[in-house]
Amino acid sequence: MKKIETDIREYVEEMPVNIIILQNRIVIEAFNEGGYNRVNIDLFDIVKWVLRPEIYNEMFKAIKEENKKLKKELEYFKQPEGEAMSNTKYEHIGDPAIRVLEEIGELVQAICKGERFGWDNHHPDRTLTNTEELWGEWCDLRDKFTVFYNEIKAGQRQRLYKP
Repeated sequence: MKKIETDIREYVEEMPVNIIILQNRIVIEAFNEGGYNRVNIDLFDIVKWVLRPEIYNEMFKAIKEENKKLKKELEYFKQPEGEAMSNTKYEHIGDPAIRVLEEIGELVQAICKGERFGWDNHHPDRTLTNTEELWGEWCDLRDKFTVFYNEIKAGQRQRLYKP
């Protein structure tokens, strides 16, 4: 087992997110609730699940059904591929693989928050519901993964970890 400490932080509490290489798998280890809760998630399982077209389509369908009032806001989330949704100041900082890992962690957190506090609920400091936050994180992951995948496909990718 190899543990890699990152500068990635959990979104709300800014708790650490680590990468663990374990038996030829990449595991995301994220902490929250002041360090009392930890989740370990297999990166490959998340990527395979999230990138399935039926999952992507189902997520968008669920958002549309549950939030008919948000038609205008949903159009905001349907961004062209490669267009940054988050702060563009940080868009190109770090390796594309690490950016994908960070976005996966944020997607996982959005799913946990929605399941824990309810999909129509929202963080007290923000106006977007947990459902809308989930969609935003999905769009961010999609964009970062596209950059990463295109780099691999073009033969421009060097592995970060070599056994």
